[in-house]
Amino acid sequence: MLIVIPLAVFIGAVTPAAAGVIIGRLAGGPVAIVAVVSFSSAINAIWPVGGGMAVDGTYRVRLGTLERTFDAQRSRGESLVGPLLLAAVTVGGFFLFVPPVVLIWRSFGSIRPAYEELLAIAGLVSMVVIGLARNARELPLRRWREAIEAVSTSTSMDRQAWADRVRRIAAIARPDGGIGHVGGIGARTVGLHEVLDAERILRGCVSVGISEAAPLRERCLRYLRTQQIPGGFPVYPGGMPRPGITTRATAALAA
Repeated sequence: MLIVIPLAVFIGAVTPAAAGVIIGRLAGGPVAIVAVVSFSSAINAIWPVGGGMAVDGTYRVRLGTLERTFDAQRSRGESLVGPLLLAAVTVGGFFLFVPPVVLIWRSFGSIRPAYEELLAIAGLVSMVVIGLARNARELPLRRWREAIEAVSTSTSMDRQAWADRVRRIAAIARPDGGIGHVGGIGARTVGLHEVLDAERILRGCVSVGISEAAPLRERCLRYLRTQQIPGGFPVYPGGMPRPGITTRATAALAA
């Protein structure tokens, strides 16, 4: 198991390096490499073809709309395949559109160096702009949960600030009741670590009379009940139960 993470990092580092050599030979020069990879990444940023999430030895791997959970606790094979496949689909998506971009690049023939630099800049800018436009900033659910757990009395809470946070949490609530971040290069399924952070925040807000939090929390608890499996609660569907997640989920349902 100790070799898995270094191996995943190695693959993640070697993939772009190998792609860079190939692109350099096809398109010509380091500036062309930057331009081609940037435009490929920008296209992928519109809707990333692969990605996922890793939490506590649970690897949720996504390719397109298909997802699968690999659990390091289940077998040595999954502890190896999970991180490697997650690295491959995530990094590979940024290079998926390199072939058509290279063909377009070569169709223009020899591009003057000054124009190559402008195209490289344009590619980098488009990658950043599309990435920012397509992916909203994630909410600091863990930090908010720690903050509300540290509040000693309701009089010390800024009710207006927490009411605003409840409204922001509502914006990332899923139709099935789960609450958390999905999309981008992440998973399409909400992880229970975020669901439980959101539930604890909403529970604290309900206790001080923030009415908008109550229906959100009820839906969240209904979703939480559906995720229970024999032995407890997993981080992602298809994974094995985790003691920490199970303890928090049990406390949430009991409360």
